[in-house]
Amino acid sequence: MFLLPAQHHHNNNSNSPPSSAVHAPPQTARTHTRDVDYIARSFPHEWLALGIPNPAERLKDCIAITAATFGLGMDWMNADADIALPMAQECTNDTYDPIHKAALQPNNVQLHTVYKSSNGLLHLISVTPFWAVALKLVRYTKWDPGDICLLLRNGTNISGTQWSADLVEEWLVNHCWPMAYASYDTQKKAVMRARIEHAVTM
Repeated sequence: MFLLPAQHHHNNNSNSPPSSAVHAPPQTARTHTRDVDYIARSFPHEWLALGIPNPAERLKDCIAITAATFGLGMDWMNADADIALPMAQECTNDTYDPIHKAALQPNNVQLHTVYKSSNGLLHLISVTPFWAVALKLVRYTKWDPGDICLLLRNGTNISGTQWSADLVEEWLVNHCWPMAYASYDTQKKAVMRARIEHAVTM
């Protein structure tokens, strides 16, 4: 999930709608989550560009106030995963955040904006389905298989896509190339393939 100024919207022809649109069997469905993961590394740059000082500190204060107000743990909203997320390079050798860039494409903004503040200055936008699947495949614990299943079923509901392991793999390789799938060794490829096959058949 991203915390984005409403002014920042760009373009994508990405795929699936929010997972709440799909009816899932009990073993894949869940109605709550322990925490919210967000991508923090691009947040300060966007808000500083709008002239808002100390954006990272302000966000942490808001998270702490929300935790105190609703009796949540202090880590209810965190960016712990940032350190493991891939970066990418433009042909100019400039480094950028591919997950952030994909999330800001107009189609993803339209499909996956989950919250808009009353003053219109803050939008919460989910990462694209392909990046959500790619990152969940790396971790693949507890709810991850079911979450992937729901994301794929959403794609089927929207576009009629009939997912196979081959199709999911091709989808990820095309859209999430910064994951460097081409450099995976045989064992790593086999683990990824097994996880994809498991999620597809749920």
